[in-house]
Amino acid sequence: MHRPRLKSIYTPVPAGGGRIRFGGGLGIASEIQDDDADHVWRLLWLLDGSRTVEQLAAAMPDVPPGDVAAAVATLQAGGLLEDAARDGDTHDLTPAELGRYRRSLDFYGFFNHPTATSFDFQARLKHSRVVVLGLGGLGSQVAMSLAATGVGHLVVVDHDQVELSNLNRQLLYTDADIGRSKVLAGAERLQLMNPHIEVTPWETAVAGVADAERCLGAGDVLICAADRPRIRLFEWLNEAALTRRKPWLRSSSEGLTVSFSLHVPGRTGCFACAETEACRTLPGYEEVSAYVRDDVADRTVNPCTAGVAGTAANIAALEVVRLLTGAADPVSLGRTVVVDLRELRTFRRPMPKLADCASCSPAADRSQIPSAPPA
Repeated sequence: MHRPRLKSIYTPVPAGGGRIRFGGGLGIASEIQDDDADHVWRLLWLLDGSRTVEQLAAAMPDVPPGDVAAAVATLQAGGLLEDAARDGDTHDLTPAELGRYRRSLDFYGFFNHPTATSFDFQARLKHSRVVVLGLGGLGSQVAMSLAATGVGHLVVVDHDQVELSNLNRQLLYTDADIGRSKVLAGAERLQLMNPHIEVTPWETAVAGVADAERCLGAGDVLICAADRPRIRLFEWLNEAALTRRKPWLRSSSEGLTVSFSLHVPGRTGCFACAETEACRTLPGYEEVSAYVRDDVADRTVNPCTAGVAGTAANIAALEVVRLLTGAADPVSLGRTVVVDLRELRTFRRPMPKLADCASCSPAADRSQIPSAPPA
């Protein structure tokens, strides 16, 4: 680190007894102990990015240079510092984009990456392509969140039209859009939200593995926010993802719960792994899953409000941002995360990669996956 600077999100606050606190959030705030001469406090106010470590030591002649260097190293290891010498390293982000994403750039400071900057993370988003399958309550708000965050290219996929009953939770649309194609109306609104990105509407249904492959091939990651046909859609996407070697996140809301699962071929268990493990460990799951897959399929009831859809959508969007930027591993990577909205509790269920999986193990025969539902 050439010219260390204390991150703006970590304003130091005296906490009494010589303690100095950084940040105020639960699980994020940290403290260090100063000495009687307030050397740490003095150092913190010198960390404005205008000095090298050697110059910092020169500005504190009463402290051995090695101690100053060690203190800077400790603060850096704690994720409290950034290198002001890299302020000009903005890649191809334009002045307008830098202004628009200023608060996002601050946010990425919470993730400690010694070799990456907030500019790196934002530039990675700019050059990313995300496919959002389904522009309903969840998908429309996922797309809005990703557009605002600066994902460079969104491909939005749906075949429905906007209906009056959509408007309680699908915030991308207004009364004027009723009867219009969701993807065409949605793409227009997303482009207005952020003119620095590209939005491609695909007005099509996913009716088998071939359609799923086309969708997965259009982006770096796919978010499945569609819910029909139940189970089968996930089977098609799973097969397509394994063929394309593309990650996909499935997110859904079930009234008072929302859930997320991120599958990365070769790194995590696939959807078939998750289903097999659930059948082996959860009594009655196999029968319930088969009934939903074969008898419920397209018969869906969708009890949902804007708050429920927004909770699921924005967590899903944040998970994908973590994946695309590399800022941190997504929490749903290789596991299912469920949020109980009645009590605001979270549950996590691992999705192990099964050595005998019929879909992703080396001996798997994926030709058994049906390409379309039976007539």
